[in-house]
Amino acid sequence: MNKPKTISNWDWRHMTTELLVYFVLCVVAMSLIFETHWLVSVILAPALMMMGLLAVVVFVEVLWMLVTGLEKACVCLGMRKTPLS
Repeated sequence: MNKPKTISNWDWRHMTTELLVYFVLCVVAMSLIFETHWLVSVILAPALMMMGLLAVVVFVEVLWMLVTGLEKACVCLGMRKTPLS
């Protein structure tokens, strides 16, 4: 079976390293910005990570809705087809 060629590969080891770095950055930021105890920061860091990831997902979705809405508006106005269609 042929695998489709992709730009990046799914690598669990690389992903865990990125999540660990993100966790440490969240702990340090929470400790310094909110001036909390390091243990409280370690406990609350996963919630901060999830809020950050959720904010990125919402931002991408809003941008996608904006792009598709602009495409539909341009089609209604009779403009040329866009690369999305």
